[in-house]
Amino acid sequence: MGFGLATIMAAPLGAPAVMAALFSVGQLQGVCDPTNTHNVWIANYVGVDVQRILRTTLLYVWAAAALGLIIAAFLFLAR
Repeated sequence: MGFGLATIMAAPLGAPAVMAALFSVGQLQGVCDPTNTHNVWIANYVGVDVQRILRTTLLYVWAAAALGLIIAAFLFLAR
């Protein structure tokens, strides 16, 4: 489904814009997801709940993803 959706979005937007959008929003899952192995290991190592890592990082990564989307819009959609 992901490849099909990316292909449909690439037609009007272009492949670089779709790639930038997927990389930007993919950071939310890569950094904040409480089921990622690295988050579980870190939480166990420092003795905190994995949800605390999510709550601590979510705002910063959300802002970084939004900034990435804005930069991608200027780079790849301003034709």
